[in-house]
Amino acid sequence: MVRLEIGRDTIKVFVAAVSSLTVEHYDLLSGDERERAARFVFEKDRRLFVLGRAMLRTVLGSVLEIPGADVPLVVRASGKPEFPGGNGPAFNLSHSGICVAMAVSRGRQVGIDIEMRRSDSDFLAVAREYFSAAELARLDACSAQAEALFFRYWTLKEAYLKATGAGLAGLLRHLDVSRVPDASAASNHWLPGGIGLQVLNAPPGYAAAVAADGCPWRVSVEPWLSNVSIFSAMPARMDSGQLTAG
Repeated sequence: MVRLEIGRDTIKVFVAAVSSLTVEHYDLLSGDERERAARFVFEKDRRLFVLGRAMLRTVLGSVLEIPGADVPLVVRASGKPEFPGGNGPAFNLSHSGICVAMAVSRGRQVGIDIEMRRSDSDFLAVAREYFSAAELARLDACSAQAEALFFRYWTLKEAYLKATGAGLAGLLRHLDVSRVPDASAASNHWLPGGIGLQVLNAPPGYAAAVAADGCPWRVSVEPWLSNVSIFSAMPARMDSGQLTAG
């Protein structure tokens, strides 16, 4: 088993597509997780759920140096998984389209969001409801890139909310992320309250961002290998449909 090292100044990010799933990944799930997966009406939603749990178990298993199937997870009333008693690495999941993104860190709260850029969405109506005056001005000034800019801002806002645990109502309009640099920036952009934000290099057609508290940190985007034997004691199997961000 190869241990996944996570420094206190590092956030590890993994992105994968549902085409990465294998039977071995399903076998990692607990009985409760399998029952929950079976209750999904749509196959797409079921596969996204299984992929998310498989990513959690393989990555966290490699951090803790235990088989992925043995990673102790409990589920809040909201459906969010966590370690019993809140002990262990902090992590967060997001999914959209056919992709799941995961962020994991030590000693800091973390939030991640990934969104598929949908050309049929009425993003301007959403922006008028939830964006600040500065963000709306940027959308108006960059009409040719307005859709891409919208999803960039939206993922930054969602990542912030997930890192802080704040509610949606009344906050997004007052959260101005228009000055957060693109993914090429070497440092975090800091907001009041000590929350850092960073745009991620997402797969084509997607936008993604991460947020975390604490001292300055850096993001390391890693391939999520569908060879589960790297993270557990199960047989190796690779899938050519693996999708990573970098």
